[in-house]
Amino acid sequence: MKTSKGIIQTCFWSIKGNSVINFKLIEILEIKVVPRHIHRPYDEYVFFCLGDDFMFSLILFIVVFLVVYFVYYFRFEDLLKKEKYTRISELVLLTRKFNLDKKKMNYKSALNGIAIINAFIMAFTITIIDIIPVKIYFKLFIAFPIILFLIFSLYFSYGKRLKKKWGKEEDGV
Repeated sequence: MKTSKGIIQTCFWSIKGNSVINFKLIEILEIKVVPRHIHRPYDEYVFFCLGDDFMFSLILFIVVFLVVYFVYYFRFEDLLKKEKYTRISELVLLTRKFNLDKKKMNYKSALNGIAIINAFIMAFTITIIDIIPVKIYFKLFIAFPIILFLIFSLYFSYGKRLKKKWGKEEDGV
């Protein structure tokens, strides 16, 4: 095989401005040059194919989801210890709308599902709004329908699921 002068590209992680990666070129003498290394599928660029902001948005989603989930979780745990189920408005609305049997219901499981739904709604909306590059008042106009759609769709599907598990048996008259 022939050896010749070549350039190896190495990746150094840093966060400076808008760029996530800075590349430094190091010239090394007497290396083997393989022509297929130019288009290898595991190149450094493949990971960032969605742009620099993708990783930030993913981290933002995860952080917001976890923070909101744990806030709801500890709030619900405190109310469960005090046995104040009637103060949790989401649970009261689901119980009334879907005719759930309070005697069969596992409150801890139901409240965990509500905490997950609320965390997903908040994290998804904040992430989508952060991605859109418009003024803040346009972001609010976009966020409002997203939140309403997610609340109605997720709580309706969760209520249907709870009705299958803990629904009251209706008399077929």
